[in-house]
Amino acid sequence: MGRDIFWPLDESSAWWLLTSYPAANDVFTWLDGAAILVYIGAVALALGGAVLVLVSISARLARTDWRALSMGLIPLAGIGLFLGLSMMTVNHLRAEGILLHWLPWARGSLLGLGILWSLRMGIGLLRDASPMRQVAAFAFYGAAVTAIGIVWSLQFYVW
Repeated sequence: MGRDIFWPLDESSAWWLLTSYPAANDVFTWLDGAAILVYIGAVALALGGAVLVLVSISARLARTDWRALSMGLIPLAGIGLFLGLSMMTVNHLRAEGILLHWLPWARGSLLGLGILWSLRMGIGLLRDASPMRQVAAFAFYGAAVTAIGIVWSLQFYVW
């Protein structure tokens, strides 16, 4: 009885599911696809878990609901969504020879705007706490915003 234990290395996935350009020697296997999904899931759990813990600690210190406090992250999430979706367009333009020299500055400006906007909203959401609790809660909330900003900065300026 033969067993095909090498099926994860097969290149038989659909073209719309995984990259499949044999002429360009650019073919993903099922194992590649699984590794990508595991990586995305691990990063989502790590970053999402860290932000959840930091916002929860901040909310507990301020004696407010963590869900209400997490609404302050919406501006950063929206700008992050725009920046992420624009990455493919920028890659296509670069492949066509169109270089956007102003892009790093624009990305940094938008990311900075999202960070400042979310920090400002966080201050407003923490205003009902006593001054000492407000400072402590804002430190944890600011750490959550900083973690998101660091991940985007790594994406744009390091990798």
